[in-house]
Amino acid sequence: MAKALITLSGGPDSASLAYVLHKEPGIEKKFCFINYGHPARYQELAAAQRIANDLESELLVIEMQGLYDSFVSKGIDAGALRMAGSTNPHMPMMAASTLAAALEIERFIVAVHQGDLEIYPGTVDVLRLQEQLIRRVERPGFAGLTYELPFLKLTKDQVFARGHEAGAPLHITWSCYEIGSPGLHCGSCNGCHRRRNAFKTAGIPDRTRYAEG
Repeated sequence: MAKALITLSGGPDSASLAYVLHKEPGIEKKFCFINYGHPARYQELAAAQRIANDLESELLVIEMQGLYDSFVSKGIDAGALRMAGSTNPHMPMMAASTLAAALEIERFIVAVHQGDLEIYPGTVDVLRLQEQLIRRVERPGFAGLTYELPFLKLTKDQVFARGHEAGAPLHITWSCYEIGSPGLHCGSCNGCHRRRNAFKTAGIPDRTRYAEG
């Protein structure tokens, strides 16, 4: 049975991927959450854990908070570092794929889609370079790690549709960049805006609780 590590951010895209892959037979799945210091990390982790529990799979947590804290202690602005982590996912992905290789997991699966490429245009090129680097340092006897991007040709609303069809509880996922009232998305940040548009375009009822609208 092939082993797979699937990144699970607590957001709707990776949740959709998790439920789509849950229906694929012959995979021993583990999920991976990366804490890179985002202000909404507790909400994201809670959502990721609920999804992993529902799918009866292990959730591995990579703690990168200390790395950011060490930068802050050297006088680098915390907000800028968190923004670098949220708008440049390459370093967290490298950490997760390194974990996959260390565990001798053959498939590293990420929910990158067309909407991501509009925000992070170099993502695919960087991920492929990471894949080549990881394969150069893999241990003898390990068949090799392969990066998989099954949603790469889909738009965000198409990802939502796939997840909804697979039974993903999209309403429990987290997209908001702001921290306001517990359990409420702010409704106005970029993350909430993209979330709302994806639900609307996909024709899926949006059961998210928003502070605005």
